[in-house]
Amino acid sequence: MGTISTKTIRRYAPSSWTRKSTPVKKWEILNGNIGYVNMEEDAVTLEDLPHMMKELTNTKAIIFDLLGYPAFIWDEVVGYFNYEKKVSASYTQPDLTYPGRFIMSNADSIGRRNPSPYQGKVVILMNEETQSRGESFVMALQTIEGAITVGRQTSGADGNVAEYTLFDDKTTWITGLGVFYPDGRETQRIGIIPDIEVPVSIDDIRIGRDAIFEKAVEIATEK
Repeated sequence: MGTISTKTIRRYAPSSWTRKSTPVKKWEILNGNIGYVNMEEDAVTLEDLPHMMKELTNTKAIIFDLLGYPAFIWDEVVGYFNYEKKVSASYTQPDLTYPGRFIMSNADSIGRRNPSPYQGKVVILMNEETQSRGESFVMALQTIEGAITVGRQTSGADGNVAEYTLFDDKTTWITGLGVFYPDGRETQRIGIIPDIEVPVSIDDIRIGRDAIFEKAVEIATEK
């Protein structure tokens, strides 16, 4: 306190950093024959799905981690879990012929006919960082019979992205669609409500405990 000092702070180009990248784990089989899938965009890809499902097909349950931002592959993923196509969402869109009026657009029918879908439990991890495409992915997985969502309420920021210019070439984004469950429940500004809520605690943060994941494993191993 009360001491004046001079320090020189050097700057470095990002290209000069030599951090080693950690390989992203795509999926694994946990103790108790429980499958875990990291749905981050840079992890599981469309090309991975046949091999992934072949390895996980006889597991007791599969935990889908949607705490990150996923790839746009929910249609293909759900095809492994349902007997037939199902509707995961419906939408409203502006009527460009009548400003201020919105109309219902086509519902989102996903999946495919599958006579032998996966028979184990499906548990979905989500929290407030699950947003936009992640929320649509959760809604798609919720079409699977008996699927359980675990974690915390999502951000309520789903829908498409529409870019427009304000002034002086300044642009911003809004959503051009309203997103609803097939039964009419709204999702935007509300988010996806978990079946089993896992509140965040200071102790969990302090010790680095992943309470959502632990709860999901507990549910997956229950009879």
